[in-house]
This record gives sequence, structure tokens and C-alpha cells, in this order.
Amino acid sequence: CFIDMLNMSNKEIESALNNSLLLHSKLNGKKLIIRIINPTSSPIYEKIKSHDKNMINIEVDFYTDNFEDIIKNDCKNMDIGLIVVEKELFENKRFKKTLYDIKIPVLKTGNRSLADLSGAVILTSRAEKIEKSSSVIFDLSQQLFLDIELFDFDPQGSGKNRNLIEHFENLSKIFGKKVKIIKPKVNPIRKIQNRKRILQFIPFDKGILDNKLLSIFSTDFEKLYYKLDDKFQLFIPIEE
Repeated sequence: CFIDMLNMSNKEIESALNNSLLLHSKLNGKKLIIRIINPTSSPIYEKIKSHDKNMINIEVDFYTDNFEDIIKNDCKNMDIGLIVVEKELFENKRFKKTLYDIKIPVLKTGNRSLADLSGAVILTSRAEKIEKSSSVIFDLSQQLFLDIELFDFDPQGSGKNRNLIEHFENLSKIFGKKVKIIKPKVNPIRKIQNRKRILQFIPFDKGILDNKLLSIFSTDFEKLYYKLDDKFQLFIPIEE
């Protein structure tokens, strides 16, 4: 869990802390590391430090605010499997590029608590990228007890996602977890914009780094992730 106390509000820090603690309690991970930069003497700082016990480590950097070096060094020297960040921090251009470069899954928190989540959604723009992310999708959804919905948006009826659907149906049998295939007739972003309790899985490709203004007319759901940025979103690195 990455916390920048200078550039995050107390509310954002509380959200990052509470969601990380809950996620740690639900997943099979061995350890939660809470990395703090720009520490400030405050009640919230003391609250974070109070969790420094058992399998939760608090790492504070008093001497540098160079998050690129800190994150890359942590990922090099520790067995980091997932990074949790608040959405405002994620949208920092340099920070997002650093997260893209390290090739580790990134969970961007939403406006609600992780405890409120009930479902996971996948939007299909490029089936091959979703297929590469499928094992992570099933593994995390199973550990968090989330129902999975795959939106097959194919208004032309071309059947272009047929192989992906078959792949998900096969994994459904292997993991023992049902997948609901939804074939919307309108852009699925519109269908899920008002849903509050979902986690969206997104391939973390270079398109995520594009300027929002340049992405507004894109047909790639990955590039349009920001239209659902009030949701929890898991960005999964893929080979490009």
C-alpha cells in the first residue's frame, strides 16, 4: 500500500489504509507492506504506525520523495505481488508511468469500501489481452467472493469474442466459479456507470497512459477506464 502523506488528504489515506487491511485479511498474501513517503506528525500517522505488527510492516522514508526510485527498489528487494493506491495518486502522470513500468498488478481504490464489493466485471475490447489476464481475474474474484460478469460487446454480431467466451467457460469449470456472459446492445460502460459495488478488471497496456482528451473518441475500453474511475479497478500488466 503506497501512501504519500503530503499529497493525499486524510480521507484518502484512511481509505487506502482500511482497504489494504481488509484486502490483506481476505487474500492469501503473506505480508502487507505500507510504504509511507513525506510523513507528517499527525493522528493518522500514529494510527498507521499502530498496525506495525505480525504480518503488517510499516516502511517510512524520511529522506526522499522520489516515488519512482522507492517503488522500483521495493519491487526489486521485496516480493511485491500487488500495489494498492488511491485514484487521485494513480492519475499522477509520472506515478502512473512508474506503475506501468514495474509490471505488477495495481489496485486503484474506488469511492466505496472494498467490503461493499459484490461483483467483478470485464469489458471486451481486445479479447487477447483479456485472455492473458484471465487467471488473475478468476483467482482474485474467487478469493474476494465476487461474481464475474463478462460483457461481450459485439454490435455487429461478428462472433469475434467466441474464443474468449469459451476460454472463460473452461476456466469457470476449473475454478468452480460461474461466469455470466452478457451481450449488451449498447456501450456497456453506460450499463455499469451507475453500479457502485463492482471491481473492474483492466489490462494495463500503454493505452492507459494516453491523455484523456486523446482517448475520448477511442473504441478501446482500456483507454476509457477513467469513465468508471469511481469504481475499484485492477490493472493487470500484460506482455505487449
